[in-house]
Amino acid sequence: MSHRDGIDQRARTFNDVKLQWLALLSQDEALSSTAVVVALYVVTVHYNQDKGKAWPSFATIAHATGKSTKTVQRAIKELDGTWFDIERGNGHGHSTTYAPRDASVLAALFLRQKHDKVVHLHPVKGGQACPERVPVLSPQGGRKSPPNPETESRNEKTARLFVEFGSTQAHSWNAWLSDHDMADLEALFPSVVKHGRPGCYMPSRYPPTDTQTSQIILQYLRSSSASAERTQTISNET
Repeated sequence: MSHRDGIDQRARTFNDVKLQWLALLSQDEALSSTAVVVALYVVTVHYNQDKGKAWPSFATIAHATGKSTKTVQRAIKELDGTWFDIERGNGHGHSTTYAPRDASVLAALFLRQKHDKVVHLHPVKGGQACPERVPVLSPQGGRKSPPNPETESRNEKTARLFVEFGSTQAHSWNAWLSDHDMADLEALFPSVVKHGRPGCYMPSRYPPTDTQTSQIILQYLRSSSASAERTQTISNET
């Protein structure tokens, strides 16, 4: 897949789940009210569906939201790395761009799939058929969006379900990763110990079965594992 094709795929996916993305954003208790307002403005007014990003200036955002430029910059710092991938411009024909972060789009996609599930009654046996397992970001109630990056590790930032190494879920993930020419979970991510058990955080308990979600999760895992490798390299050098 070319870089252009990758951008087109991400843009189409975001366009399909934009409403769910906005809903999750508005429920993020880790964000300030100003950050939510800024994100809503950027996406609803300036997002370009063909290019998959927006590029309003700080001054434009400040004027529209009634905030100072410095307040807008602080809000954007909150959003960078959680809700947007932000590329800073130099002010000379290269504006700062805002692209919805893949992991946040993935969360919106899961939310849409969850709400799209229809539970059918069995015509013979009676009773209610269980809907297909749907990935979620958190096994408990409360926050339903990516948490604050300043208070949690990079691996936990957007993948919220703990998968214990050696468990049935881990074996399923490792088989799925092998089918996609990727290393096992143990090699991809540093071990996180929870209740005395080593493991890592993933977007869902089990790997996806549909092509669209698989592509998004693969991109997310490759990006996350690359970040973990860079962090480990810097740590070893120091």
